Amino acid sequence: MAAKTHSDKRLSAAKALMALLAEKSWQSISLSDVAAKAALSLADLRSVAFGKEALLSALGSDIDRQVLAGLGQEEADLSARDRLFDVLMRRIEALTPYKAAFRRLAREGAQAPFALLASACSIDRAMPWMLEAAGISSAGLAGRLKAKALAAVYLSAVRVWLGDDSADLGPTMGALDQALDRAERLIALLPLPLRSCLAGVKTAKARADTASGQT
Repeated sequence: MAAKTHSDKRLSAAKALMALLAEKSWQSISLSDVAAKAALSLADLRSVAFGKEALLSALGSDIDRQVLAGLGQEEADLSARDRLFDVLMRRIEALTPYKAAFRRLAREGAQAPFALLASACSIDRAMPWMLEAAGISSAGLAGRLKAKALAAVYLSAVRVWLGDDSADLGPTMGALDQALDRAERLIALLPLPLRSCLAGVKTAKARADTASGQT
């Protein structure tokens, strides 16, 4: 069997961390625990991450990759709002294998401030990619503002998801729908030039090219 690549080791370690976090507190998990769970040496673990927080970031990057890899032509014909809904639900659904771990982290966040900060930074980095996946430009200051607003929408849905054990995630979808509605109402209150600047919706062809990996 071929040796694991650098990225494989990092993702294995990230998944090991989440498996451990589903069972015990963040504070009680040592780097040695993570290495043992991932079947890595400490030297290998250090070569792919400087600590547990970095592994949370690595997991977030892999979640983003899954969402982007799952894009298809069918999303290109949806409205911008529906594309955002679809993309954010895809990201939430990709978190499913780690739900128990995220629940614990949410409960124990006050005792693990750096873990919460790493998770927040991971979401902050993810949102421009989610905008682009929905066919909305993330460029410039307007892009940063849209990404911040989208992070608030996403987090409001994730908070519901943490307590949502339904098979169809109906409560989570309802919360996301309501959050997007609130965002739309707020945007409607802005002056027209600012609304136009924040829109930044790509053409249907550009969205289709993004979904198919063209430039």
